[in-house]
Amino acid sequence: NSVYSTTTNSATVLAKVKNVSSKADIHVSLDGQKVPFSFNSSKGMVSSSVNLDLGSNNFIIEVENESGSDLDRVELIRNGTPPKVHFTNRSENTSKQQPEILGINSRISVLGYISNYNGASLSVTLNGTPINFNYNTSNGTFTGMINITSNQLYELKFSSSNQWGQGIKYLYILHQSSTNGGGSGSGINNNFGGKTPPSSASGNNGKGAKNFSNSSVSKVQKPLKPSNSSVSNPVSKQTEFQRNINRANQYFNAKKWTSAKSYYQRALRLKPGDSFSKNRINQINQKLARKTAPTIPRPSVKKPVSRPNPSVPERKAANPASGRR
Repeated sequence: NSVYSTTTNSATVLAKVKNVSSKADIHVSLDGQKVPFSFNSSKGMVSSSVNLDLGSNNFIIEVENESGSDLDRVELIRNGTPPKVHFTNRSENTSKQQPEILGINSRISVLGYISNYNGASLSVTLNGTPINFNYNTSNGTFTGMINITSNQLYELKFSSSNQWGQGIKYLYILHQSSTNGGGSGSGINNNFGGKTPPSSASGNNGKGAKNFSNSSVSKVQKPLKPSNSSVSNPVSKQTEFQRNINRANQYFNAKKWTSAKSYYQRALRLKPGDSFSKNRINQINQKLARKTAPTIPRPSVKKPVSRPNPSVPERKAANPASGRR
């Protein structure tokens, strides 16, 4: 089972088949569901454009004639993008040496949003202490308030993670009174001018192408290693779900069906409507059923001695050509 990785949400699969003259003798599926395709009988070319879900997508092409059948497959992995933090009412680029300077002695708001927020979580710390920010997982926006006073330098750290990685952004704010006449802050600390700091609760909420030839697959990109990215404090439900999916995929690719099924079931308990886990469990059940079912001899054709047999299907593998969003 070869693997091809892409970051696009669609792909076009091209395949070269031989000794197949009718489109009815060709079957193409993605994750067990039939998908449309075109067939040029004069050139023996099969073309299928498919939409890819995030994660693994299993593409299969089968051909048959009166002398037998053949199939091949490729696992198309659609990779996502790590989240990124943005501010809408504060300076985007600050540092300890160049903070955003404010002269007010009061509470201020911090507004922003997360790009690539699908499945992402958010945590915020103020001078190293977790604080509560309101994070809307449906659109990736966040809001929060902090106290500034006493000519202090404040460091806000925003950490956002999804299964594809983590995005971190810092915001430095310096309170500078008008009587101070400028100057740099005295360093990072947790002084809130004698006031109680905000709540310490975390703001964490929580298929490419190939050619077919005698069931052989052309060399494709190596499988993507599972990501173990996690959110700092606490571990979110989404992160635990993805950990189970990653472990299940590892066992699935190693053909350790029972172990893979166990981790897909754990993932389903965290996210009962996940179609990918359900499809994988169905595939595993079919594979386990075949082990206990009576073995049926596969059709075979002896190679001719002097000339090729035009009735035996052959195919060359499809070359993945990633489509665009």
